[in-house]
Amino acid sequence: MRTALILLILCLLTSCRSGDLMTIYSEGETTAAATTEAVTEPPELPVGSLQLVSMTETVSAGKKATVTVKGLTNTEYSITVTYSKVSEASGLEPKCTDGQGIVSWEWRVGNQTKPGKYTIEIQSRTEKITLYFNVTESEAEK
Repeated sequence: MRTALILLILCLLTSCRSGDLMTIYSEGETTAAATTEAVTEPPELPVGSLQLVSMTETVSAGKKATVTVKGLTNTEYSITVTYSKVSEASGLEPKCTDGQGIVSWEWRVGNQTKPGKYTIEIQSRTEKITLYFNVTESEAEK
């Protein structure tokens, strides 16, 4: 029993990770063993914790789009705009909210972006919101 307790303490002190296996033997035990698996789930980010202040709901390809949200004050948020792939447009860098929790992004939708519904995800370490916007064909193609 003492050996099992020592093994358990050693495992806890060396931070068993998810998926690590630990075998515990009682003192004098040679054939039967208790095997446990440490299981930890990643924390889920709360969806809808952020509030949308304003956004460009429909934009023509080649034009600018904006989104403004209210979250926690003085907190860094990242934005991901996904068309057929994740956008690398200038203006989509992580930003910090101001003293009222407000942060905004502005970027130009590519000229070759096909009409359709696309996704915007904004998140911090503890919050996340998913938004959708529509792109119409560029005014040059009309």
